[in-house]
Amino acid sequence: MLGQLPHLRELKLVEMPNLKCIDTSFYYRGHHHSGDINERLVYFPSLISFKLSVMPNLEEWKEVEKLIFPRLEELEIEDCPNLTATPRCFTSIKKLTVRVVNSISPLTNICRNLTTLTSLSIHGVAELTYLPDGLLENNKSITNLQIFSSPIKSLVFPDLVSLEYLYISICEELTCLPSGLLQYCTSLRTLGIRNCSNLIALPELEPVGTSLGYLDITHCYKLTCLPALDCLSHLSKLSLGPFSKELNSFPSLDTLQNLQPCLRQLELYGWSHWESIPEQLQHLTSLTCLIIEGFGIETLPDWFGNLSCLHIIFIVDCKKLTYLPSMESLTKLSELYIFSCPLLKQRRPGWSEIPPQTHIRIDGDYVTRRPN
Repeated sequence: MLGQLPHLRELKLVEMPNLKCIDTSFYYRGHHHSGDINERLVYFPSLISFKLSVMPNLEEWKEVEKLIFPRLEELEIEDCPNLTATPRCFTSIKKLTVRVVNSISPLTNICRNLTTLTSLSIHGVAELTYLPDGLLENNKSITNLQIFSSPIKSLVFPDLVSLEYLYISICEELTCLPSGLLQYCTSLRTLGIRNCSNLIALPELEPVGTSLGYLDITHCYKLTCLPALDCLSHLSKLSLGPFSKELNSFPSLDTLQNLQPCLRQLELYGWSHWESIPEQLQHLTSLTCLIIEGFGIETLPDWFGNLSCLHIIFIVDCKKLTYLPSMESLTKLSELYIFSCPLLKQRRPGWSEIPPQTHIRIDGDYVTRRPN
């Protein structure tokens, strides 16, 4: 009967733990007879946004053989783990989110006739080993694609020239991303590959060299090398590591200096047996924010003071860190955050090596400096 509300534009059905089936009463009141007024009705004629959320026992969402949801642009299905059947009538959806739905059937059904998608987020679809046939080929205007917490084994992209945002995270079955995966993704601005613990190969980055602004390759514990980064001429933010524990140090970053002068924020994550940070960092004099986490360094290198544009520094979980070099040349440094660095905290230096304008916090507490 909700389907007969002519001006309804947004609908949310949330926390219905006993609901097992969304049947025809969802669309109209009473019985449907051939030739009656229901034959001429369009159900949910104005609905633009629809959300189903927290329905742990929902198994089926029925459709009717009539025009339904003709203007629907946003559909979100969340925490409906037992849902296996949905309508296939959708033709106008632009933004689709499917989260914590075990079966792949809802995603396949919903996308069967779609050519309008611009944003697709898939989270926790337990049967998703491959994207449904034709999904990306039929939706080449997609700009945002996210795949999280799903056992996907392979990805192949068509010419997604409109794709701007791609994130792949917590996909434990994914072992390889083909070298030519991004060949046609010439508009890509953000690329994130995170927590894919069995991934051993990454795609080449040359096709996205002039468009990519943020690259995030983190917590991929079988990676031993990185693709060439020097092609990323517009990169402003970079997050890397940690990679394979079998490595004795951070993978080579020989071309990192070529990211000048656009690179502004750098995040490096390491292991406790990596006793140094890449020396190529000393050439990144345009950096304004630097995060160093998890390394086994005892001190920061003397060239650290060359990073004269730094405004913010985070040093996290460097258990062996005892000393800091002089940072007096970092005249723009406004914030220094130190977390879980017990030896440095225990030493409690006078902080004379830190510029006087810099606010210092250790484990969340502001430091009061001792006078010289």
